[in-house]
Formats: sequence, C-alpha cells, structure tokens
Amino acid sequence: MLEIVGANAENTGVEPAYHNRLHTGLALVSLTALLDSNRKEVQHPPNSLTETEYLLLLTMLSHDYGHPGGRNNFPAELEQKTLELIAPIMKSSGLSKSDQKRIGEIILKTDPVSVSAAHVEAQKLSFDINKFEWQCVLIQEADVLASALPEMGQFLTECLAREWSYVDVELASGLLSPEGRESFLQYGALFSSPASNRLGIPEVVFRQLAALRSDKCVVNST
Repeated sequence: MLEIVGANAENTGVEPAYHNRLHTGLALVSLTALLDSNRKEVQHPPNSLTETEYLLLLTMLSHDYGHPGGRNNFPAELEQKTLELIAPIMKSSGLSKSDQKRIGEIILKTDPVSVSAAHVEAQKLSFDINKFEWQCVLIQEADVLASALPEMGQFLTECLAREWSYVDVELASGLLSPEGRESFLQYGALFSSPASNRLGIPEVVFRQLAALRSDKCVVNST
C-alpha cells in the first residue's frame, strides 16, 4: 500500500522530496542495523524475529504513511494525520488493540520536538527493547540515522530543503548552511541506545561536529 500511494504521488508530481519511499526504505534499513546490533549485544538466536522486532519494523514502515511534505504547524500534527490513515489498515489487518495503541504512541514520538525528552526518559531506565521508552528511541534513531552519516547527509539535507522550500524558503535555506548541519547533529541526531553505540554512530556524529566547529574557528580567526 505504501508503494502504491508513493508511486501515485510520484506520477502526479506530489511525492515529497524527503518524506518519500526512499526515506522509509532508509529508515527500515537503519532500524534493521540497530536491531541486528542489539541482537549481538544480547546474544539473540538468529533466524527468528521476536514480536517486538516485528512491531518496531511495522512502526517504521508506517511512521510517515501519507506524509504530505513540510513541517508541523503544531506538535505531532502530521504524525496524527498518519495515525488517522493507518488506523483502519491496522484494524482490518487483525492487529491487536494493544499493538495498534503501541504503534500509534511511538509514531507520535517521531515528532522532532519529542526526541530530546524521549532520550532523557529512556536513559533513566536500563535498556530493554520491550520497554516503550527504548522502543521510541530506537525508532527515532532509525528515523535520522541515514541523515547523520557524512556519506548521505548532504544529499538528504538537500532533499529536505527542497521539500521545505514550498512552505518556508528561509528555513529551507538555513538547512543547507554549516550552522544548519551543526544544529541538526547537535539537537536532532541523538543516539543513546546500546545498539547505536555498538555501531559507533555517536562517534560519527561527534567527529562531524568537531570538524564543523573547527572550520568555524578557522573562519572566525581569519
């Protein structure tokens, strides 16, 4: 269904430049890497997905379903619209009410304004993939992991800027500046799960921040 909706949007010229099928695919790959990293941490037996892993993958697949592009005008605006679209799909697919509720709650936490607080709450608890707080963090991490990588960050930022340019040219332009990249890496690219640490993602983010700040010092000194 996601592919059909995305293909139709592309054919009519309205598929968002960033919140599209590519983003969903990258987020799914990122979550798979995090889940695989977690399995190595807990010595999980191979070749069998747990119900929690299934739930997280389904959440990631669904988290931007029907995204129109742009930004929230108020907290969780677009995330709530996604829930309205996927609610009848989840129900007709036979998902339990508890799973529907959990998926919805996690999707609402993908609003960027919720990310920092979610990491703070999760870090108060020992890691457990079955805990809601850590499930939110894993989904949030997977949502931005590709954009946090230096190999893909520039391209994906350009995609997001193109998408935002339809609603706010000034903000879109700011994304492409060194200051915009620094702000994203510092406040948006948060990684605190043992899985992301095992993959070395926080260090990747730290090195980019250090390079940006070093460049800024050089410019200021000249």
